[in-house]
Order: sequence, then structure tokens, then C-alpha cells
Amino acid sequence: MDELIIIQARMSSSRLPGKILADLGSVTLLELLIRRLRTTTSGLPLVVATSDQADDDPVESFCQARTVNCFRGSLRDVAGRFLAAGQEYGAERLVRICADSPLLDPGLVDQLVTLSAVSGADLTTNVQVRTYPAGQSVEVLRTAALANALQDMNDEDREHVTRYFYRNMQSFVIVNLTSGRPWGATRLTIDTPEDLQSVRHLVAMLPGNLATVSLEEIMAVRNKLFCHG
Repeated sequence: MDELIIIQARMSSSRLPGKILADLGSVTLLELLIRRLRTTTSGLPLVVATSDQADDDPVESFCQARTVNCFRGSLRDVAGRFLAAGQEYGAERLVRICADSPLLDPGLVDQLVTLSAVSGADLTTNVQVRTYPAGQSVEVLRTAALANALQDMNDEDREHVTRYFYRNMQSFVIVNLTSGRPWGATRLTIDTPEDLQSVRHLVAMLPGNLATVSLEEIMAVRNKLFCHG
């Protein structure tokens, strides 16, 4: 397998516990994200990587009910869990997605996957220089590069997966995709109760199919709702 989308998902968020299965109106965060990822033109397989703690049993149950692959591993060693999920499926490149990003643009995933394949970079990213909204983050890692890096990661590196790459840029080939738009300070992610309310309001106003509405359409609606003057 060339690429595999891995969604990092856990229920034990410190600021908003259980957020990944929170209701956005007609759909939960995690379900909306999966629906959107399934519309990528690359049609990549995906797996939800959650922890082996009892708190995350509902995540596995959610996946089983929807025929979504689920991998369980260490709660704290997120990098180790992420790598183990990729190795179980034999993927050469791993597409890292966080479950608190229900409005992630599928087209952006396609762009990063293509750029990774063409460049051969160890890490292909759109967050090294942030020009996309929070909640639109995509990182594509070469499995072999992550396996090598993992040997030298400290506990904090392992918790944040790609932190080690950014701290040791001289040791890796990193390619960054920029948007050309002033979106870097915008929040479309869900970390707090306030974020959840904002995204619920936004989702209720989005036109058409939630699985396919584009980032440009999302930003246009958001600007009308939340920007004044």
C-alpha cells in the first residue's frame, strides 16, 4: 500500500472531553470528518487510531458500527501508535489527520498526497508555515523516516508525532504547502466549548452536501457569520 490516512482520535481531551463524538447537528465530528475524507479523489484507505484505554471503547464501537478500520495503541506514545497503525497496513506513506478537524478539505488531502509522492519528502506538510486555518492541517510522513526518528524522540516528541521533525529540520527533507491566502489565524478546529459552538453554527449554515463543501465555501460562510465591518 502506498498511502494510508490515519485519523488520530481519543476521547480524553483535557479541554473538551469526548469532543470527537460530539454532535454538530445532524452528524458527529468524527463522522463528518470520515465522510469528507471518503470523497478524496485519491480514494485512500483510512483507519482511526485510538488508544487502548477504556475511555476510548466508544471510538472503537463507533468504527465497528460504520465499518471503519480501527487501530488501538498507547494513549501517550501517539507517534508509536501512529507508526504501528501504518505498519500494520503496510503503508509507505502515512497521512496524519486529527479528529478535531471535521471540516478538513478533501482536496487539500489530495494536494498533499500528490506533493509527497512527487517530492519524495520525509514530511510533506501545510503547517510548517501556517497559511491554512487551524482545522485544515495535513501532514504526510514517509513511514521509514518516522520509524527512524522514533528511536530518538523524547516523550514530548512522541506525544506530538511531528514535533521532532520540525525541531531537526536539517536532518529531514520537509516540503511545505502554502495557501496564498491570509487564513493562518482562522480557527476551524474544535478544542474548546466555544469552538464547538462556533463550528455547530457554521455547519448549520453551510450550503449543499456537508461531505463535499469546499474550504472556499466554508470560509465565505464563516466570514459572513463571524466577521463584521
